[in-house]
Amino acid sequence: MSDESVTLWIQELKDGDDLAASELWDRYFHRLVGLGRRFLRNSGKAMVDEEDLALSTFKSLCIRAKEDRFPKLDDREDLWKLLVTIALRKSYRATKKDTKTTNEDTYFHQQLASAEPSPDFVMEMDDTIESLLSRLSDERLREVALKKLQGLTNNEIAAQMDRSVSFVERKLQLIRQVWASENLR
Repeated sequence: MSDESVTLWIQELKDGDDLAASELWDRYFHRLVGLGRRFLRNSGKAMVDEEDLALSTFKSLCIRAKEDRFPKLDDREDLWKLLVTIALRKSYRATKKDTKTTNEDTYFHQQLASAEPSPDFVMEMDDTIESLLSRLSDERLREVALKKLQGLTNNEIAAQMDRSVSFVERKLQLIRQVWASENLR
């Protein structure tokens, strides 16, 4: 799956295409559920569960995208940031009565700062990353992938590797193609 596909689906979603919404749903639902689980884990009395939160988040995205209410929704990175923001706000409203936090900004900070993963999750992620990296035949591909996973921008990766940004973009595209060809999402 390429960036272009997600970008195309986003544009088609804005145009009201239900098939594009379905493709994005298939791609992001499980990630949204995981995010919802994290946001709702300390709220024993929340009126929604993580799947409800994912569904509500995605529904809001689709409705508002069709209304062209997201001027900065152009690619996969914009989409994920937007989904996180919507889910965070919805989780705040769902847990507001259950939390001692009355300030939305404080709640957001606590949720985003409480990202300490469990030991099992860390081991699973290490195994997953190792498996994904082993599928890359070239050491430079692995280096670019690791730097991207560390959260570096394409410009930062290019500077650290003493390469051009277009070199990094080409390598990222190749990485996505390799991983997508093996049905890895």
